[in-house]
Amino acid sequence: MLITDILKQNCELYGDEIALVERNAEENTRFKLTWKQFDNEANRVANALISKNITTGSRVVQLMTNCIEWLPIYFG
Repeated sequence: MLITDILKQNCELYGDEIALVERNAEENTRFKLTWKQFDNEANRVANALISKNITTGSRVVQLMTNCIEWLPIYFG
């Protein structure tokens, strides 16, 4: 099973449950993503890549700091 299939399955099973949490200790804040939000963001990234003619087998570089946005972009 592909990791993208696992994301889709988790979105269907746990849609409104929390999937990711990012905590900023300095500001005492937390940012949360549900499985549905995670899947939607990954699909948005995937569609953006497709619109730029980037397909399976294309090489793409992802350069980011550790943050909650990293995983949806990776899955996309």
